[in-house]
Amino acid sequence: MQFQWPRIWIDNFNGFNYHLAWQARRRLVIKRVEDAGFGWWIVIVAGVGFLANSYDIFAVNTVVPMLNTVYYAGQMPPWHKFALNCSTLVGAMFGQITLGIMADKLGRKKVYGFELLLVIMASVGFAATSTGVNNSMSIIGWLSFWRFCMGCGIGADYPLSSVITSEFAPTRYRGRMVAAVFFWQSVGQLLATLFAYAATKSFQAHISSSQADCSIFSTDIPGMDCAGRVDQIWRLVAGLGAAPAAIAMAFRFTIPESAYWVLDVKNDSNQAYQSRLYWPASESDDLECASDTSSISGDFHPEIVAVSSQVPSVQDDTIKAAPVMSMTAARGLTASGTASAKARVKQPSVFEDPNPREQSFRDFWAFFMFEGNWTDLFATSFNWMLLDFTFFLLGVNSSTIVPSMFSKAPSADIIPSGNTTLFTVTTPSTQDTYLYLLDGEWQAMVATSIGAVVGGAIAIKVMNKTHRGASKLKLFGDCMTIYLKNNLSRKDIQTIGFLILAVLFPIVGALYVCLGNTSAAPSIVVFYVLCQLFYNLGPNTTTFIIPAEAFPTRYRCTCHGISAACGKLGSVLGQLVITELRASSKIGYLLISFVGVMLVGATISQYLTPETCDIWGNSRPLEDLSLGKRHRQALRDAERKEEREKAH
Repeated sequence: MQFQWPRIWIDNFNGFNYHLAWQARRRLVIKRVEDAGFGWWIVIVAGVGFLANSYDIFAVNTVVPMLNTVYYAGQMPPWHKFALNCSTLVGAMFGQITLGIMADKLGRKKVYGFELLLVIMASVGFAATSTGVNNSMSIIGWLSFWRFCMGCGIGADYPLSSVITSEFAPTRYRGRMVAAVFFWQSVGQLLATLFAYAATKSFQAHISSSQADCSIFSTDIPGMDCAGRVDQIWRLVAGLGAAPAAIAMAFRFTIPESAYWVLDVKNDSNQAYQSRLYWPASESDDLECASDTSSISGDFHPEIVAVSSQVPSVQDDTIKAAPVMSMTAARGLTASGTASAKARVKQPSVFEDPNPREQSFRDFWAFFMFEGNWTDLFATSFNWMLLDFTFFLLGVNSSTIVPSMFSKAPSADIIPSGNTTLFTVTTPSTQDTYLYLLDGEWQAMVATSIGAVVGGAIAIKVMNKTHRGASKLKLFGDCMTIYLKNNLSRKDIQTIGFLILAVLFPIVGALYVCLGNTSAAPSIVVFYVLCQLFYNLGPNTTTFIIPAEAFPTRYRCTCHGISAACGKLGSVLGQLVITELRASSKIGYLLISFVGVMLVGATISQYLTPETCDIWGNSRPLEDLSLGKRHRQALRDAERKEEREKAH
């Protein structure tokens, strides 16, 4: 007997009301989605995979010091670390664009889950990398190769997880659900440092026994034993990233196809009608919705009312033979009965939308260039690039930047130049290896992970649906009061987040220059934690959410992938900058310069970023957002007119 996974997502019911026109089936499916509650299951399935991706990205902060200790005796060339970081980011760019296009062409379900299979294989390959006999292989070359493969899988998960969550979510919970998925990135970042810290503590007896050389070049027994234990630690930390990915992958393969994609791209309301069973509802609700003759606004159907008049009535000869089955009767059909019913009814093409806008390069060009929607894609892409230029510059280089905030010198890959040194180089050879590793891990945990987790948690609350009648946003005033109000749209939160970061980074940079490696250096940590908090309570979360809402279903994954890939391009540029600045040790001045990046981001957010909420801060339906900026503007004009009429 062949084993089958339990179908936890949908019912095995294959019955069908053949007398329903495609408009009624579409209306029924969309109503099911809108009537659902907060989708905890989809958030967990998408979020655990996103946790694995974040873990693998940020684990490099704990792995690099160990590689530096074992294979480089504390003298890892800066460009080797650059290769490790950028191979992941370049792979992510490739995965985001390629899998984003595939998800729009083939469907979300057909590609969802396979990206985690690639992450699992790359994690295991990375952890098993060897130098070969007598250094016959380049370890940095193989590590970079596996990080590139890992990046391809990680990148693919960005458009897939965000868009699938967006399309499975009711409008009123969409912002919170996508924010909840992104929150797992902060959790993964925390777990990467937490696991490394626990592993280092567990090997304390072996690592701290060697006060001298702890590398493969060591000639004494304690040094060789120390190098072997540290080598085990980084392989354990790197390999653990495969565990949550394997758990999430098993469930992702069972997920049903997105109803929006089936309706708007595949143009098959039959299949969408079946997948509606993922969202529970009573039979009376189905019949009431099916009998509703009110117009519906589709993804590509502004003319839907005119089209519906062309659909034949139930008495048409084409469908007269179709049995009018109730839901209960359909569930009672035997397999042969269902098959015979389908055989008797030949579904004519008019049963589906006769005028869908199909995917093509010509349609893509027309929608974005001729209809003026290119500004939406430019804004989501450029804002993400500006954000990731700073976020990943700091995020994957915390072992370089953070130690000076704790009155500690940075790791050995920072080499002072000339007589104007800001740092004192500390290597595993000049201090206890155990303390060298442990200090870096708990410092990264405090400085980056705590603020990110708190900010991400607050962002979930802020993305809640809001209430009409709330006072409109004022850009200046009590920042925390503004942030905790419920009348903020995603665009408002992103703009304010950039502005707050524009204030914080000059403070952090100035303190870093003046107080780094002094007894007062820990004061920098307070402001640095605030930066991490407002990253996630601001543009780091909203740049992930907005592209998953603002574009048509037929290009939603593609546009999210393009936006995310531009973000990773900014990350690569950030790695180039930090690599060059290591020689001059002017990181504090770099942090001060971030004010310009943040102000540009705030300006683009305010004037070009698509607004996915109405004037009261409520999320708009995906079907309205899919029609483009002109339709959004018409809706906002109507809402303002309504407000003025109410005021009078």
